[in-house]
Amino acid sequence: MDLGYILEIQQNIHPTVILEIGPARGNNFEFYPSNCRVIALDYNSYFEKYFRENKSKFPNILCEDFVNGRAEDMREIEDNSVDVVVATYVLCSVKDRYKTLREIQRVLKKGGTYYFMEHVGYPHTSSWHIFLFAIQLLLQPFWYAFLGGCHCHRQSWSYIEKAGFHTLDLNYEYPNEMVFIARAHIWGTATTHQSDDCNHKK
Repeated sequence: MDLGYILEIQQNIHPTVILEIGPARGNNFEFYPSNCRVIALDYNSYFEKYFRENKSKFPNILCEDFVNGRAEDMREIEDNSVDVVVATYVLCSVKDRYKTLREIQRVLKKGGTYYFMEHVGYPHTSSWHIFLFAIQLLLQPFWYAFLGGCHCHRQSWSYIEKAGFHTLDLNYEYPNEMVFIARAHIWGTATTHQSDDCNHKK
């Protein structure tokens, strides 16, 4: 999986304001354009120290803030304030995917872009995938317990499809380097509408 391609940020916006949800240690810094401004939001304040240490390796990026909060309620982030939202492996663990996607739309500027990558439940496109999905359901309680509330079986693509974005580029992939229970992935981009009337902010 080419994460660099997935997180290819438009360079024609200067400076690009990026909100990253769930950045952990800041592993995506290497994919961001120079002179961008990054706001990080993570419910686990444990990662802030390591995030800032990693940020020091990328002096071409300005880290505006590290917000300790949840994706379902990003009240610290103003409406229409960021050009890009990046979220990798977020919808697998949030409590409410609909609220999370509405919040993403709220904070994005008109025409802003949501970059996502998620591991998901196997889509029911073949008998083999249906079997693997059944295994995910069987192992989910153990996965949840050992990985801090992560869900291996969520079909998060349907939530993104129904969220009301203006455009959506959704891709499926099964990287061999991943353990089979978390091998099914989706990645892509979604853009908000150009007018306030079309955005979902309630």
